[in-house]
Amino acid sequence: MPRRFLPISVGWAVFMPIVLWVIADPITGAVDGHFLPLWGVGIVATFTTSMFTLALHRLFGLLSVIPAIGVLMFVGVPASNGAMSMYMTPEVFRFLHGVLPMPAAVESVRSILYFGGDAVGPHLVTLAIWGAVSLLFVIVFGRIRGARETGAESAEERSPATV
Repeated sequence: MPRRFLPISVGWAVFMPIVLWVIADPITGAVDGHFLPLWGVGIVATFTTSMFTLALHRLFGLLSVIPAIGVLMFVGVPASNGAMSMYMTPEVFRFLHGVLPMPAAVESVRSILYFGGDAVGPHLVTLAIWGAVSLLFVIVFGRIRGARETGAESAEERSPATV
């Protein structure tokens, strides 16, 4: 199973930050340069969110959209310190700021653009932990599912065919 989804996820993670940078720098002028560091952080952030979403998909199926958007957007954006100051959000978002992937991505980009990338390391560790744990869940769920399907197929082969 990883042979199928991993190349797609990696390809998407490499491609999408380029698209976002093209929109943000040459088209809108919102970002000035910094292509390589932003691309690197974008690859890690995109891969992490895709693995997290895939892990939820393995667990909940099509209903995974609800918890994925809930965690990554509805909880992650207020905790990110991007749209509004952390001091204007409830206390729980200040705690979540240090553990969710969206705040790690926002703070990494802020560090690259305004502070020469001085504080990117801890945020990349947060993204790497989320990505690794999500990938581990995807692999484990895939093996459990594969074992169930293999067991069901062999049970069907052993039972006599009825016509």
